[in-house]
Amino acid sequence: MIRLLVIVFVLSVFSGLRAQELFIQTEPASNMPVGRFGVRVTSDLWSENTRRVSRLGAEMMYGISKELMVHLQAYGSNSNNTFEPETFGIYAKYRLLSDDDFKYHFRISAYGEVLGGKQQNSTPSFSSKGAGPMVAGGLIATLLKNRFALSSTAGATRSLKDIFKKDGGSFTNITGINASLSAGYLVYPNTYTSYADPNINIYAELLGYNSYFQWNDGFDYSTQRSGGELLLSFGPQLILNSVARFDVAYSLLLKSNFNEKRSNSLLLRFEYNFY
Repeated sequence: MIRLLVIVFVLSVFSGLRAQELFIQTEPASNMPVGRFGVRVTSDLWSENTRRVSRLGAEMMYGISKELMVHLQAYGSNSNNTFEPETFGIYAKYRLLSDDDFKYHFRISAYGEVLGGKQQNSTPSFSSKGAGPMVAGGLIATLLKNRFALSSTAGATRSLKDIFKKDGGSFTNITGINASLSAGYLVYPNTYTSYADPNINIYAELLGYNSYFQWNDGFDYSTQRSGGELLLSFGPQLILNSVARFDVAYSLLLKSNFNEKRSNSLLLRFEYNFY
């Protein structure tokens, strides 16, 4: 399946069609217009050890300049069986390079993120948004050509709080490395007549995360360990009047070597931009 996805990515780069770059699971290297803001609400649903977990996220986004935009973020979940506020913080993205042409651009941006609040993770993985207090940063490169968009992200995460297991033991000194490869394709319309034309896009995203941490058994035993996850996410996106956006994405857990792992997950999102 992974090999097939990579082949589709490569072939699509040379397809010579027209694209969107509002990826579902990852951020593009592009920013929103200066002085404009938007709101976003996301629901992430999965199963963990036979129980259903839901994390709800809210973001307010603002374009400070051509190069810089910020997101204010807040998350809550039912990780402890009842829904409660979990993490909050800020995400910032700064454009480093832009190469624009007709129906084409290539951009590179740097991003940074800080989240505070409660630590309610059960595993030393921060692959789901809002998972726990942490600092993160990295680079994003995005290519748009006609109907096709391709983007890659590489970054690192450092946990701000340890994870204590209910049955004893803890994860400490958690550092993560993440990488992703995302592709988007504009399905409709074939030809634009106005900004009011609805857009339908489809996406496929390969998401990888690896974590390095210290495992303490609650007594006198401590070891350095690592674990990782690999997910394939895909789904449609609908954009109305160039301002309202609806996302649906289903993520398949291709591989995980954490003792406790998320199941396949479903993401639902609504975003509105004020222009």
